[in-house]
Amino acid sequence: MRAKSFFFVCLGILALALTYHVGSETARAQSTGSVECIGGGPQVASAVVNHRLYTSDPSSPTGYLDQGPVPGSGRAVACGAGPSTGTVVMEDGTVWSLSPSGWSPGGFLPIVGPTPARHESMGAVKARYR
Repeated sequence: MRAKSFFFVCLGILALALTYHVGSETARAQSTGSVECIGGGPQVASAVVNHRLYTSDPSSPTGYLDQGPVPGSGRAVACGAGPSTGTVVMEDGTVWSLSPSGWSPGGFLPIVGPTPARHESMGAVKARYR
């Protein structure tokens, strides 16, 4: 009798695990993507989604223009756009400018990344404060 009830408990746990797995995969497939930054101006709004620059355009059938992939490997932290231009600042401080002829480097901003921390052992900390 105990073996039969143990089997049903295990079967129930397996069913819950499978249901969760199928549900999470379906939810992930319906997600819109990773929004890195959003910018707005008086005439045009812009966003970097999945490392691609999009700008608003009311005359377009979709309501937006896909300006193509943003150069660089880091995440975009700031973006802005005009009717046919765009600027994206990456997390390492690199600035990329978009013109009708394509992307070009637009300079560098001194953005400070994470503060480096020293790795010390507990013995070193104790010795310093003795």
